[in-house]
Amino acid sequence: MTVKFIDGTTAVMQNTRTDSGSLDAVGQSVSYQGQYLVTAGMEKLLEDHEVDKVRVIWGTGYEDYEVYDLDFFRNMLRCLN
Repeated sequence: MTVKFIDGTTAVMQNTRTDSGSLDAVGQSVSYQGQYLVTAGMEKLLEDHEVDKVRVIWGTGYEDYEVYDLDFFRNMLRCLN
């Protein structure tokens, strides 16, 4: 997963767990769970910068996702710390 910040900085996070997805036949959707190691440097970036987009790399390509809550990681990390 690549995190792109508003200022153009990017950070790459490695998924440490694979998941083939969970099908919700009623909602007609598939959910995937990932687990990403956050290093001290990555934590600092996530606390100090606003996130613009997240790129998830799938087995068949990639998809960019717009982030609407720019402070999400910042707020979650402050709560955890």
